[in-house]
Formats: sequence, C-alpha cells, structure tokens
Amino acid sequence: MKTLFLFLTAFCVSAATAQVGSVESGVYSWHERATAKTVTGETRPILDGTTTTLAHLEIQASTLAPGQTSHAGIAHGDLEELVILKEGALTVTIGDQQQVLGPGSVAVILPEDGHGFENAGAAPVTYYVFQYKAKAPMDIERGQNAGGSFMVDWNDVVMEETATGGRRQNFDRATAMFERFEMHVSTLKENLTNHAAHTHQAEEFVLIIKSEVEMLVGESDHKASTGDLIFLASMIPHALNNIGTGQTEYFAFQWQ
Repeated sequence: MKTLFLFLTAFCVSAATAQVGSVESGVYSWHERATAKTVTGETRPILDGTTTTLAHLEIQASTLAPGQTSHAGIAHGDLEELVILKEGALTVTIGDQQQVLGPGSVAVILPEDGHGFENAGAAPVTYYVFQYKAKAPMDIERGQNAGGSFMVDWNDVVMEETATGGRRQNFDRATAMFERFEMHVSTLKENLTNHAAHTHQAEEFVLIIKSEVEMLVGESDHKASTGDLIFLASMIPHALNNIGTGQTEYFAFQWQ
C-alpha cells in the first residue's frame, strides 16, 4: 500500500474496470463501472485487491430482477461480508434471521453463517456486497460474543442533528475479522465541509448516497456523486465538501 503523501496524486484512481491488486486511495465511480448480465439480473464489479490490513477485498454491486434469488444458503468459511442496499427491497436471510431491507439498510454476515438474498419487491433491487478477509487472524468467537451476524434497517436508526447536518450511527462493534468495525451515515448541508483535512490510522470507505461532493484525497480534489465509492488508506489526508444542491448523505466506515 502506497501512502506517502507526496506521491499520492499518482496513485488516485477513477478507472472504468474493477481495480485489481493493491487497492489505491481515490474515487471508484459508479457510472464508470462495467456491468455484466446474469440469469438473475446483473453484476457490477467495483474492485478486487488487498490493503494494508486486508488480505482480500472484493466489492461488487448486484442487481436482482423481481422474483429472483441469489445463492440461497451459501456460507463463506473465511470471508466476512458487508451488504449495503442501494435501491429496492431485499429479503436478507442469515441463518434463522430473515428481514426485508430497504435503501440505506445494511447487513454484516460473519464467516460460516449461511445466508441468501431475494428480491422482495416488484422492481429490481440493487445492493453492494463487500467480501473481505483480514490479515490478522480471524476470531469467530469474538464475533459471536459481540452478537454475531446482524442487520440494520435504515428506518430503525435515528438521525441526531448537528450544526452541519446530522449523523446516524449504524453500528460500532467487534466482528470475526475486526476488533472494531464502525459505520455511520453523515448528512452534510449544502456548501459545507465535513471537517478540516485530517488523517487517522484506520483505513476507511466513504459511499455517497446522494448529491455531489468534492473529496480531498492527499493533495488532490476529486468529484464524486451518488453511488460512488471512495477508499482512504491509512494516514491519507482527507476531507469532504458538499458541492451539490441541497444536503448530501454518505456512509463512512472504518475498521481496526
């Protein structure tokens, strides 16, 4: 992973195909990702590689047509999975848990837990799938002691208003892969910056839910809009400015 401040500009990406190899800091544009038709809908690869803390990271967006199901009952032996709903309604089954989730909802599926997805509506449903394996040893017991696999419905998370907009705390807990995995959704008013440029040890993803933003990554500004994913490596200076009309909303999640 290349994190040297002076050389960051050369490593920021906005490519038209999924990134393979060491994942580089920058914007991964939704509209520039190629799609492929499947028997149940379509898939959109976003990136595939490694980071400083992850031995494996694969991200794609899947779309299921009405009435279609995706791999019911599958379980990953050494991969954890994060699912984020982009649009539509999705029935998520994890073991004996089952819930219909709408846009903005999330699920975290621990290794060895059987799971499956089904379109629960009359329109296509699209969701992001993050599959990852930490370089540190997996700890199934730690993840189970923290509550195991779980789902968070967008409508169940209360937004706390702030001077710049608001914040929804989705979760902050241990998993099988991470000692701490934290996710929240920020709302930022028009023409405001979320914070002064700063760094932190943890790697981070930012996923734009709506509107247009300008993201400082190292020494360069990059535009991003609805659906775009931004990766920030450890100790990369960053800040986000809302340059769109009205409020912007975005997920931010990091791990240790």
